[in-house]
Amino acid sequence: MKMMRTIPTLNIYKLCITLLVFSLILVACSSENNPIIHQGKNGEIYPLAIGNKWEYSRTIHEPQFNIHSKDTISREIYSSYLKNGVEWFGIAYSFFQISKQSDGIWVQHTQSPNEPTPSLMYKYPTFSGDSYSHWKVISIEKIIKIGLGYFRTIHYRFLLDSETNEYEDFFLCPGIGIIKYHLVRKDNSGKYYISVDQELINYTVN
Repeated sequence: MKMMRTIPTLNIYKLCITLLVFSLILVACSSENNPIIHQGKNGEIYPLAIGNKWEYSRTIHEPQFNIHSKDTISREIYSSYLKNGVEWFGIAYSFFQISKQSDGIWVQHTQSPNEPTPSLMYKYPTFSGDSYSHWKVISIEKIIKIGLGYFRTIHYRFLLDSETNEYEDFFLCPGIGIIKYHLVRKDNSGKYYISVDQELINYTVN
């Protein structure tokens, strides 16, 4: 009699475990098929305010795609000033200053020996296929998956060299900033590879 009571108990226990595992698999599959996609809270492509900070994991690859080094970098807006009625923001650990203007984000190089010449960096609003200077908008609906989740981004491409066609890819989520960055180089065989891969791991936006 004792054995007859034990067998049903074990079977019920196994059934409960099986149902629990199955339900967890269903939840995981549902989350993967219908992910929560983060979008910015406002219409700014790159939110500018003193104290805004972004942290990135950075991986540097060799031409054979072997990892050369990995580290973490930070970008923080620490200062601002007015010039000809335009507010420019300084970014720590960077040689650039940026400003928000009617057609998007403009940039100027602070290490220029002469008076810096501002140029349009992230045109916004924009559309897929839009091009200006060395820039081209690849997509305005690019979904990027990183450790923080899924983000709806605008994919900007900057042509570094018209002969080698090496380029930089910037994926920006309006209201948050740069989610992912790639520096794409060409090796001696003519094959392109991602030389630098940066991914957002933490951010504070005011």
